[in-house]
Amino acid sequence: MLKGESELLSKRNITENVLELTYSVPNDLTFIPGQFMNISVTAPYRRPYSILDMKDGEVSFMIGVGEPGKGSDYFKEVEIGSKTTLMGPLGRFKLNDSSNKKIFIATGVGIVPFIPMIKELLNPADGVKIETELFFGARFLNDTKVVTDYLGDLITTDNNLIVMNAITKPEHDELDFFHGRVNVLIDSRKDNIDFRNTDFYVCGSNEMIKGVRTQLKELGADQIFMENYG
Repeated sequence: MLKGESELLSKRNITENVLELTYSVPNDLTFIPGQFMNISVTAPYRRPYSILDMKDGEVSFMIGVGEPGKGSDYFKEVEIGSKTTLMGPLGRFKLNDSSNKKIFIATGVGIVPFIPMIKELLNPADGVKIETELFFGARFLNDTKVVTDYLGDLITTDNNLIVMNAITKPEHDELDFFHGRVNVLIDSRKDNIDFRNTDFYVCGSNEMIKGVRTQLKELGADQIFMENYG
């Protein structure tokens, strides 16, 4: 585990309110898909951010900066070359070791821990791909770039990966998405899901997680996985 100073190597906008930042880490540092790191922002504050990727001495994060706060204010202004303290990887949020179908349910940057998880599922060591679905909720259609930029090349029938989007404020009606919150995607697929034999992974706002968890339990799900970032 790392607890030390890291340098910001790159910074780019994915969307207007989402940044990708890459920091330096020791070459031998590794992570389990789903884990996070604490990043020091304005002293003495630190914030947890899920790991987007880690390899070859670099770790990257996807960070939302649309709402004011210690973290978002810091990352909007931070410059390449700046140094801060990283601690981790931390957390127990990881893929359940089962052959069950996996369904990931996310809103906003809650997608981040699921990107490396899905990549691992689609490139298994034993060559056996598990049926996988991603339900993603966003405010605007352009916000789905956080999915297409990182998983777009993997969304094929050969990969057993289904991706569905729910948009709360769509600009167009004819495009391929559902209108509403992410919950409508669960409803749209409920006749095709064996809820008792599916692993569900949920990440987003506390309100979203609470609502989705209640909905899944009412439909019979009992394998529901979340991270406590506290």
